[in-house]
Amino acid sequence: MKHPNTYLEWSIILEEFGSGNNEKLAEMEKGSFDADAGTASRFFNQIEKTYRKRKEQWLNSFTRSISINNIKSINDFELIIRGTNKKLIPIKNFIHLSSLPEDVKKILQEDFEKFLKEAKESLKDSSPRLSNQREKFLLILKSFGNIKSSDIPKKNNLGSNNNSGRKIIF
Repeated sequence: MKHPNTYLEWSIILEEFGSGNNEKLAEMEKGSFDADAGTASRFFNQIEKTYRKRKEQWLNSFTRSISINNIKSINDFELIIRGTNKKLIPIKNFIHLSSLPEDVKKILQEDFEKFLKEAKESLKDSSPRLSNQREKFLLILKSFGNIKSSDIPKKNNLGSNNNSGRKIIF
């Protein structure tokens, strides 16, 4: 596995990750990039483009899940939220790559938090109005986008799609 070091190598790997290849996270984690005046802005634009592309893919997937699945109960909604949270993990991992400059990570993290907050507010606005279902809905909604460090695979397993472990929350 070659780790990206040049703008060209980063461009290729970012394009692959942007297209949904989560295996590229492990390569990017070990990569490095010394930005010079000629490539710095192009590199950071490529990072932003990749991040926005993955965010858009997630949003399309989430919207499709909501529309395709026949949500008949609050439990159906809870299953969609759990699946949605798992699909956010690669984006969260991307934001926290040790190979990215701290200022870039900070910008991406702020945008990600704002994005999740807006999505959560949108869902909250469409919540059931029945009081007994609304309480459970709000509890489920509270877990939306809450990705704990224990949910994120270890650094040496960033690209793995194997998330078979389940957690029981009381």
